[in-house]
Amino acid sequence: MWLAALLACRPSPDAIDMAVEAWALDLHERGVVPTPSQVQEAHEAACSARVRASCEPWAQMRPQGPDWLTIDTRFSDPCDSGDALACILVGWANSRTIPGRPSLDGRNLERAWQAFDSACSSGLAAACTERASMARLGAGTVRDLAAAWRDYGVACDLGHAQGCRELGKLALEGAVVPSNVIDARARLTVACDAGDALGCAALADLMLRGVDRDPDPETAGQLWAKACTSGHVDSCLRLGEAHAHGVVPIAVPEAAVARFREACDAQRLAGCAGLGALLERGWGAPPDPTAAIHVLRGACQLGQPAACRRLGDAFDFARGVDGATATAPYAQACDAGDGDACFQLGWIYETGQGVARYEGAAERAYDRGCRQGHGPSCTNLGALARDGRGVAENDSRANAWFGLGCDLGDPSACTNLGRQLSRGDGGAMDLRRSVSLHERACAQGLASGCNNLAMMIEAGRGITADAVWAHSLFEHACRAGDAAACTNLARRYADGVGIPRDDVRATDLLDGACQMGLGVACTTLAWRLANGLGAPRDAVRAEAARVRACSLGEPCP
Repeated sequence: MWLAALLACRPSPDAIDMAVEAWALDLHERGVVPTPSQVQEAHEAACSARVRASCEPWAQMRPQGPDWLTIDTRFSDPCDSGDALACILVGWANSRTIPGRPSLDGRNLERAWQAFDSACSSGLAAACTERASMARLGAGTVRDLAAAWRDYGVACDLGHAQGCRELGKLALEGAVVPSNVIDARARLTVACDAGDALGCAALADLMLRGVDRDPDPETAGQLWAKACTSGHVDSCLRLGEAHAHGVVPIAVPEAAVARFREACDAQRLAGCAGLGALLERGWGAPPDPTAAIHVLRGACQLGQPAACRRLGDAFDFARGVDGATATAPYAQACDAGDGDACFQLGWIYETGQGVARYEGAAERAYDRGCRQGHGPSCTNLGALARDGRGVAENDSRANAWFGLGCDLGDPSACTNLGRQLSRGDGGAMDLRRSVSLHERACAQGLASGCNNLAMMIEAGRGITADAVWAHSLFEHACRAGDAAACTNLARRYADGVGIPRDDVRATDLLDGACQMGLGVACTTLAWRLANGLGAPRDAVRAEAARVRACSLGEPCP
């Protein structure tokens, strides 16, 4: 009888899952800004299902974000006693930056891995997703993409939407198995239908690119709108940008602004970050830069990392403001563990936008961003090591950074590593792997990756030569705006390689590539115009193309 009473008091696995999702919303672990009522209702439901952790006062959460130190201290002993929910909370706490923690970046990744491992082994699907992400990154354990693939699969099969989302992204990237767009779309659809905003956002990207079918801007816009109204700020920004450029017919919903305003008014400062970003751009509400800066600065001063990053974005040089103004909020967000802010800070120092160019500072910022799992930061770190800028030139080290960036989902890193391997820079030449990496980048929508893949296929390097496939890839990459692909396509038309010679088409393609800023295209265009190839002989246009080529760094006669 006493055993039956004990079991009756224990929460069911479904109740534990409810509590995990309540805490995930509360701690901003789902990438969205929840409304206060949404968090409270989720905790109340889990508490009613006898999960004591959700019965504790939510006031322990600071306005600027989770109090990770309190969470780590409160749940560490229960985790050590086998409480799976406590372990996932401890895992989250130790994988985040805590000021004063005696480590390089204020995290304890080994402890996080142990906690997630324990909870996953207990059958908690969300913990398996977290364990997979750490194995994918090599955080707290040996990097193992095959193990990540398996754990994401386990989590997805157990009904965890985030596991399905990450499995879909890996299926698209081709990191573990050959890229499979159909499987990726199916996994992302499952995640989105289950309410995962980031799954909807990834599916929107896929629908907009098309990949294996015609692009579907309307569906992409609907998916971004769904993720946006669920509180995913980046989806709101992607939707606003795409609508502003006439790419999608759907604008940012007013409901999204109302959601972020409600969260901000309730001192959920992540909501202030979203509200400020939309007000600054005038998406979903009339533009109000003054109010945006006020909201973002206030939230940033209270220590909300996303608000600091958005404040940096508002000051960013791309909007006509001196980059020096953006460095302080970017640095504050980077210090708090925001990888994208570290990347933006590194970019300002690398390019000297409004500050003295300082590649050493850029390297340090990118390094911090990469350690936070931000793929483009790893990519730029690799580029600095490859070129010997700010650090000693080291191709082997560059390849390691490119590999990590590629595994973190940055297609630019994949194609950079592919180029290195095709030349044998930093290690043995590996043409087959180079082809695989370019194919992976192309599958993720990177036009330069498609161009590099086409060049390998055209030359039969690491793969059987196929002129038809190569031509198709050059066409695709050129339409996507890759100047080098347009130039390669022009060469094929000018030489009649596997297709009828077409001088007019060749010259038109070179003109477009020159306008995109590729110097070698301008040089070739100048020669063709001077000789009347594909267009009437035109000395004035030829000279203009030659001057442009010189301005782009081509040798000047």
